[in-house]
Amino acid sequence: MWVIWRNLSSSLTLGILPLTDPLALAQVLAARHWPEASALTGVAIVIAFYAAVGGRVFCSWVAW
Repeated sequence: MWVIWRNLSSSLTLGILPLTDPLALAQVLAARHWPEASALTGVAIVIAFYAAVGGRVFCSWVAW
């Protein structure tokens, strides 16, 4: 069984967790296409993770 399924812009991790690149979703919306619900869920998960962890990790790395 694969740990990550699909490609780098949208993946299904462990068969249950959808993850989508926010910039890839923006490109889909700019092309006037409506994404699937799993893509919207995946981008929400990625943005929530960036908001919760991204700033702290980056700032602690820069300050070191």
